[in-house]
Amino acid sequence: MKLTKKYYILVSLISVVLLSGCTTQRQAQISDTDGLVFTNSGVDVSNLRESDKYFTVYFDVENQGSTTSHEAVLHLFGSSWIVPYPVILSSPTSPAFKAPDITTNPPTPGDFKTIEFTLPTPDVPEGIKSTYNLVGRLEYQYASNAVAQLKIYSRDEYRRRQDKGGVIDTAVELTNTNGPIKISVSGPEPMLVDKIFPGDPPYDEYTLKFIFKNTGSGVPILHAGELQSFRTIDGVILGRIRLDQDGVGFSNCFGRPSLPDFEYQGGLRWGVTPKEIILNPGLFNDFPDVKLRKGDEVTKQCTVRILRDVWGNRPEGTLTLTFELIYDYYTEQQVVVDITGEPGDRSGMADYEQEARQEFQFSPTLRNAFFYINPAARAESETEPQW
Repeated sequence: MKLTKKYYILVSLISVVLLSGCTTQRQAQISDTDGLVFTNSGVDVSNLRESDKYFTVYFDVENQGSTTSHEAVLHLFGSSWIVPYPVILSSPTSPAFKAPDITTNPPTPGDFKTIEFTLPTPDVPEGIKSTYNLVGRLEYQYASNAVAQLKIYSRDEYRRRQDKGGVIDTAVELTNTNGPIKISVSGPEPMLVDKIFPGDPPYDEYTLKFIFKNTGSGVPILHAGELQSFRTIDGVILGRIRLDQDGVGFSNCFGRPSLPDFEYQGGLRWGVTPKEIILNPGLFNDFPDVKLRKGDEVTKQCTVRILRDVWGNRPEGTLTLTFELIYDYYTEQQVVVDITGEPGDRSGMADYEQEARQEFQFSPTLRNAFFYINPAARAESETEPQW
């Protein structure tokens, strides 16, 4: 190919279909293991020739999880002759990408968008049919929530039920939202609490296991620049775990003792208190609390302290753990494009270069917007011709 310089093409969201309020046109699709998903993709022309000048690659994206995505962007990779603009699907300054509404019957579908990248054809030598594997990479912010309920019995009540052959409920009740990251909890079944006796500790302690698993089709990723970090850390899960009941608290979790208040590093708050755990992102020590790859799971231990003067005289009760996790996630979809070369340079690049010069010359706002999305290109622009 003759063209060696990088050119950036403006890509817009050509077709935005927000059908969350139109249940008659499509049914809600709900995924247990993903959030934003590719539902379709392709190219508008099946047998491309160099002289076609332009072609369009499209991706259909739908939120099929349980939570709203407030930030989502789609990149296109694999077009070595051109660098397309990423397309922002949602951001803090634009409408969120909503999940299916399960409060209605039937559920209302989640938001659905079609994104199109219109690219110029490259210069392909005559007699050559080149295959390009274009990859759409969808990066989005998502949340996974879970609630676990564990039974607590006083030791006296447990003995009474055993003596009379009564039912003892020991199962952990667990509810997860739909999405790529799942949580499970295991521990003693059930947890028993003694009355206070002179000389004994005023509490009972039990160790629970928290299992975090990536069930989705992609991988969590923490983007550079987030949380005051200048690095990208793949697999990091952020968020908090909390206890709301009186007389219970975290004692030692994720290898750290419970403290009266959180720790602060670089303006970030994290650590373990009696009522709440804020996950450490590992920005300063390279050891995040939860880090997952594709298909991975990680198990963490946490000790819970139960006060005897509060629970020792209660026949039974429930300990409720609430997990609120947040993370960036990416998934990919491939589109194969075949382009046949013709005599001479009949590609669409010459036309595109002229259009790009005019576009950037008469639209400084557009150029500034591009640098906002792609700050690394600002340095390159200093060596580019001033159009």
